[in-house]
Order: sequence, then C-alpha cells, then structure tokens
Amino acid sequence: MCAIFSGFVTDWSDTTPNKIPYLDSAGMIMLAAFNEANKDSSGVAQPYSATSKTIRVVYNSDESGETYILTNYLKAVCPLIDYNAGYISIFGATNLPSTSFQTLIDNVNAFRGSTTITSQWIGAIGSGGVAATIGTGAAQGGTIGYVGANFTKPYTQAVSGAGLTNVDAPYSAALQNEQLRIAGIYVPDNTTPSTLEFIAPTPAGALNAWTDTRLRVPATTWTWADFNIYNTVFGRVTQGGVSVTGKSVLPLTNRANAYPLSGTAFMFLYSCYSLPAGELPTDPVNRVTSLTNYLSWHYTASNPLLTRVIQNVGFNPVPASYATVIRNKYLSPSSAERIAIGGTAGTNCASASGAL
Repeated sequence: MCAIFSGFVTDWSDTTPNKIPYLDSAGMIMLAAFNEANKDSSGVAQPYSATSKTIRVVYNSDESGETYILTNYLKAVCPLIDYNAGYISIFGATNLPSTSFQTLIDNVNAFRGSTTITSQWIGAIGSGGVAATIGTGAAQGGTIGYVGANFTKPYTQAVSGAGLTNVDAPYSAALQNEQLRIAGIYVPDNTTPSTLEFIAPTPAGALNAWTDTRLRVPATTWTWADFNIYNTVFGRVTQGGVSVTGKSVLPLTNRANAYPLSGTAFMFLYSCYSLPAGELPTDPVNRVTSLTNYLSWHYTASNPLLTRVIQNVGFNPVPASYATVIRNKYLSPSSAERIAIGGTAGTNCASASGAL
C-alpha cells in the first residue's frame, strides 16, 4: 500500500527485485519485489499482471472521513519502513492525516517533482463513485481505491456512482497487521486458503482493533475531541523492534485478528434544539424525543437485532465501553450535557433559545 499510494510502484506487472521496503519480525528494514506477497500454491511469486498495466488509484474527490482514516493509516505505518526518506516526506508531513485526498496528491507531486504519476489517478464523487469506478470489470482493470466495507463484497453486490449504475461491487483487501509482522507472517497462505492469515475487513476484525488495550478508556469527562480515536497515540513504546512512540495506535495494533485499517462512522448533531410552535416537550413527535429515542436504541450496550443490522453491511457497533459513555454523557436524563430543548434548566442548554 505504501508503494502504491506514494507512486513508488506504478505498474501491476512490476517484478523488480529488492525494490520496496518492509519490516521483518525484528524491525529490520528489508527489501523485496513488489509481487513478493503474491505467491501461488507452489510458493512462487507471480506478477499481479502478466502484461504491463498502470496502477490507477481511485480516490474520493470530496472531503471524506474515509480519506482521513486511510491517510492516518499511511502516516502511521509507512514512515516506519522508509529507507530513502520518500515515505517520510510524503506520508509523514504535518498536513496528514487529512479529509482531502488532494493533500496526499500534493505531497506525492512535491516529492516526485512531477504530476506524471498522479495524473493517472482517478477522482470520483462519494463512496459510490469510488466503488463503481473500481468495480471488477475488465475495463476497470488496474484500479485500486478505498471505501467502507458496506460498498464492497460480500456486504453488497452492486454499486452505483460516477455515472455508472449497478456495477459489480469491488472486492476488499486483507492486510498484514503488526501481530502478523512480529510473528514473521509476510505472505498469505495460498496453499490452504481456508487458513489465510492476513486480516480481512470484517466486523469482527474491526472490533478486535478497537479493543486494543493501548487505546484510551472512554470516560464521561471526555469532550468531543477525546472521541477522536485516531489521536490516541503511543507513549514511549517499542513494538517488534520498532519505536512507535507518538504514532496512532489503531493502525499499529498488534492484537490478533485485528484489521489495522479501521475507523468509525460519525454523526453531526446539535446539543440544543428549539421547540417548534405548538409542540410540547413531552410530545412524542418532538425532535428531541425522536432523536434521543433513536440514539438510545442505537447505543444500547447489548442489542442483538441492532448488532445484526449493522454487521450485515460490514460494520460493527462501537465497543460497549464507548456506547455506555455516549449514553451516560449525551442521553442520560441526569446529565447536564444531554441533548435537550433550548432553555432546559439544569443542562448546558439552559441559556440557549434554539439549535446551537
């Protein structure tokens, strides 16, 4: 991924020996061919494409949370395997992570001194546009990008966007995490596919990453900024021979079966709401009543139906520790920070007249 998203490798047929860096189990930088991990059942590395095929990165042209999750992952992981300052210059820059993929493009262009590589990359509007542009068809060959699991197989079969309708949904990538790297597992097991070691982006894989004990424990004293999981960084920590001090914990999780490229969806909500004319605070149709009833259901600590609905589209509920704090902080009748109608005494909305 680092080689692709930095423009270091630009063709799927590349088999140049000792071209890209990786870390061994002791944290030493090693070099391998781009196709080293693409081994057949006999253990022989095969090119990803038998003929020359340009790697075309498909990215979200909008401001995107998915772009932020991706660039946070690349910023944490790629500089650790650098040997020529390229990854540090591109991914280690202070302007990443970012919700704008153009920021990463600008970094690549600045380091390469040219726009030649990124001119082959394709911008698409929204996750549907990205997924449809990648697809699985022969005409879309050579593309790679990033979307949430809900836009990939097996969680959906068809996607639409970028002027395309009902396109065959793309597949997703299993990734090596730090636990596998430290265990010396660098190549998926293609001889017995049922025991594939690399981690697939499943609800269980995301949950395993989020339950890494190095992440901060949620507390009712948290502000909105504390809920930014990507800002949870390591203290003075060496992991598998590599210093990860100050790095984002989530991408560098060493928890078994944890998918390292994980994140969260989020909602923008007001904390104080106006009371429409003619409505009473006790009316069941009141906007605060409707909203808090939904959120109370959504953040129920144990709700098998809710869990099944969320997992069926490739996501997983946030861990119970997060759900409990969210309920206690923003939904509990006894919390001064609860979502309320403007002017509600005993809350932060006491002096508010409407939506803030």
